[in-house]
Amino acid sequence: MYLYMVVFLYIMIASINLIERLAGIFIILSALLLPLGCDKGAIETLADDTQANEAEVINVINNNNQFALELYSELNENNNIFFSPYSIAAALAMAYEGAKGQTAEEMQSVLHFPENDLIRRSSYARIHNLMNKKDNINYDTDILWRPS
Repeated sequence: MYLYMVVFLYIMIASINLIERLAGIFIILSALLLPLGCDKGAIETLADDTQANEAEVINVINNNNQFALELYSELNENNNIFFSPYSIAAALAMAYEGAKGQTAEEMQSVLHFPENDLIRRSSYARIHNLMNKKDNINYDTDILWRPS
């Protein structure tokens, strides 16, 4: 790292162009400040899942599994496919929040969302929190992917 700093200091001194000097200063400062951004004790941000209960979360998981199987049957033409049904469903759940009328009804039907917004939101929040738990190395897959 010090070799890079020496090279850039030389460029700054030997350079006549102000832009090159500023670029050199920026690179040196970036190299010096980069380790400060690597904090291993970062604060874990959780979604608000206080309204979720286990039965509703399991229902949302089962509905997500149903959507995944239906999507797989539509996309599976040559038995060589890879996709993340949870990621797709989570992204479409965000889009569903802005949908209205017939679009919202069709999305709810295809994605098998519960009619109650609070149940859907809090259940997805609980699933998100379980999957992103900082101190949980061994995920409880029985909760996340329970058979119907």
